Amino acid sequence: MFYKNKYTIFYLKLTFFNFISLFFLIGCNNGIKSNISFENDNQLQIQLNKVSVDDTYFNSKNVQFLVLSLSQLYPEFYIENMRLLKGIPNLDSLLVSTEYFQKGNYSLSVLFQKRKIRSKEYLADTLKMSSRFSNFHMNVVSGFDKNKQIVIVDANNNNNFNDDKVYKFDKNFRFSHNNNLKIIDTLPIINMELQFNYNNKIQNLVRKIQVYPFSNYFYTQMLDDGLTKELALGLRLKDYWKGTLKCNSIVYNIGLQGINKDRMTIMIKPNSLKYSTIDHIYNRNFEYKINDTIKLTNSLFKIDSIAEDISKLFLIKLAKDDDFFSYRMGTKILNFELSDLEGNQFKILDVDSGKKYTLLDFWGTWCKPCRELTPDLKRINQIFFRDVNIIGIAYDKSLEDVKKYITVNEMNWKHAFSDKKSRSGIIRDLKITSYPTFILLDENRVIVYRGSGLEALYEVEKIIKEVSN
Repeated sequence: MFYKNKYTIFYLKLTFFNFISLFFLIGCNNGIKSNISFENDNQLQIQLNKVSVDDTYFNSKNVQFLVLSLSQLYPEFYIENMRLLKGIPNLDSLLVSTEYFQKGNYSLSVLFQKRKIRSKEYLADTLKMSSRFSNFHMNVVSGFDKNKQIVIVDANNNNNFNDDKVYKFDKNFRFSHNNNLKIIDTLPIINMELQFNYNNKIQNLVRKIQVYPFSNYFYTQMLDDGLTKELALGLRLKDYWKGTLKCNSIVYNIGLQGINKDRMTIMIKPNSLKYSTIDHIYNRNFEYKINDTIKLTNSLFKIDSIAEDISKLFLIKLAKDDDFFSYRMGTKILNFELSDLEGNQFKILDVDSGKKYTLLDFWGTWCKPCRELTPDLKRINQIFFRDVNIIGIAYDKSLEDVKKYITVNEMNWKHAFSDKKSRSGIIRDLKITSYPTFILLDENRVIVYRGSGLEALYEVEKIIKEVSN
């Protein structure tokens, strides 16, 4: 757990709220160990260094990618690319898979091949690439040779596989590892040489990666082509960019990860907090993207840009906005208007605002984990009804099913309905993507805690108990 019961509620709020708000203070250390400075009155820059030690957490979507062949969806590109490549071995069967780190991975287009118009627009410029752009790609041979699967990464990016190491896997490895990270972590790490074009300047970069057979990945089930599916590969990034910031004796870790500079995930957290190995919704409280706004004490900053060589992160101070709202812990949410089960409109603050906390429970009758936690919610409501309002927000297709479930299970708290046919309003604005999601608000609509699942509900109960005691 990231805190102990002996902590006071003041410390809890300091921990949860100030991991964002104390990120920049007048008291930030600008001494020898400081790695921040102001370029001018409005721009903050943070020094970054590329590291290979995995001492921070990134969601799997930030570090793991599917690598697929483009032979079926983009045959013209595949044929043109094959003409550039040398040293392709003679195997029983093989495909060359290609990834493009400049803008994102090709495999997304293969996976969503039903959206051909959109994906063709996405790749329109890359289809015209000549050999002088080929080192923006990563090419990998994946094939079968008797009872082995052969993987060869063009690690030095010279379009020639003759000088690259050949990795041999048991033919069943593509299914048997089942994405077990303990197994994946034992695989060789490859230094992959890449080039990027940032602002018309060519940047050379070496990424540490692992490439391995991965035919049973969830998304491969969407593929129509059998050989593409059989020869699918997984790619796992084994390095990231790291920075630190010290404010009033609190040290914050900053991490950047991704295969595309403009869409990197930027993690900001105090090193006193641990990331959850279970609750990825809790971890999203620390995730930012370029152009996101972050509140630093009483000022707002835009996460503006990353240096061309990914050596610095730049933040720009914005004009003060007292109506800044967000979906992360430590920030205030809107006083959303909701629709109750009879179609009447109400706002969050309309629900007995005299209590210390309001717990928003995003759930649905279709959600098994939601149903399993109904007894726990009932218990919390019975024990802590003096301190917390519960507002259940059912994201469902059937209003009648929701009414029936609530009645049968005697869920005696306020309820709202959000039609699953339209992802809008509070569901969209609070970025609810997992169910159940629990958001605990204080009396000022500031998010004290946000997470998903059983562990999150336990954390919510601990926080409420501190006040109740």
